[in-house]
Amino acid sequence: MCMGRLRVWTVVLLFLGCSSVLAHAGATLLLEEPYSYDGTFAGTGHVAVYLSRVCADSPLLLRRCEPGEKGVVLSRYHGIGQYDWLAVPLLPYLYAVDTPEKVPLYADAKLEAFLRDRYRRKYLAAIAPDVNNGETPEGPWSS
Repeated sequence: MCMGRLRVWTVVLLFLGCSSVLAHAGATLLLEEPYSYDGTFAGTGHVAVYLSRVCADSPLLLRRCEPGEKGVVLSRYHGIGQYDWLAVPLLPYLYAVDTPEKVPLYADAKLEAFLRDRYRRKYLAAIAPDVNNGETPEGPWSS
């Protein structure tokens, strides 16, 4: 009788020990506010996926993150060049800057547009080029 209980407790402890594996989430769904007239009238927003262990070598090429890198946001838009999605590192996706020191304490619509355009010109010019007069393209940055 005592051996039977010992076996049961051994199995229970073994099961609990094996089931307490540490798990890490690698993906987060970002639900964003609606934008443009469609979003305003229909109330539909934008969705992106943040991958914490995947990083971007370019807006279209992904790789495994190195230590200290924060991951990438995959965001789908229609008509960005010939592509349906872009991969943007987390900090630039959220703030349109490369380093935490460059994140502004306060931003209005004009500063936001400036930061996004500066990031586009630096990293996305091949995919979302300037329009013929050298200005920022409208809408989803199609070429």
